Amino acid sequence: MDGLVLSLSPSPLPIDVNAADDYLLIETHGTTPEAAEHSLSSFLVACESALPNAPLDGIMASSSSSMNEIWSIRESCGPTVNTFKHKYKYDLCLPLHLWEDLKTLVQRRVQPSGGTVVTWGHLSDRNVHLNVVWDDTATIGSNEMSALLDPFVYEFVIRQGGSISAEHGIGIEKKRWMPSIKTGEEIAMMKAIKKQFDPNNIMNPDKLL
Repeated sequence: MDGLVLSLSPSPLPIDVNAADDYLLIETHGTTPEAAEHSLSSFLVACESALPNAPLDGIMASSSSSMNEIWSIRESCGPTVNTFKHKYKYDLCLPLHLWEDLKTLVQRRVQPSGGTVVTWGHLSDRNVHLNVVWDDTATIGSNEMSALLDPFVYEFVIRQGGSISAEHGIGIEKKRWMPSIKTGEEIAMMKAIKKQFDPNNIMNPDKLL
């Protein structure tokens, strides 16, 4: 979870945290609250052992209400991005060690023109939400900003063996990238499956296949 969300959020967040580039939100479950807390503590101890030089800090929820307050930070990511007049949103899948590389590369491309990169995601499925936001103080318009991002972002993801769509589907705009991420045989199989279940092509006609 990107630390920029904390500074850009339009409403006060419920807890105070030290400034950091990224934040990790972990929720544990157990047969009892004590068991869940023990699982989290064991995990943190393992992190300290594996990363002895890393500055680790954080907070732990002491009740269901404080847990909901912490979750509200994660839930504020989307609304924070939506407060900007202009934005581009990407739903990508990449190995974890490449998240920061992509963020840095995109920031270098858009920052001189007034763009800001905001990211968050899910560690378990490698899904990263890459967002570029800007307002009317930017030195370029939407078309020029789009040219900085497309096809740069998707080409980077494809080169690294990632996915251009993690959880929100291909849609219309990503359709032209299908030959870059699927073989001809895979696309033919997808078409055959669609024809089997939708012989009259009435379900989202021509949207993907």
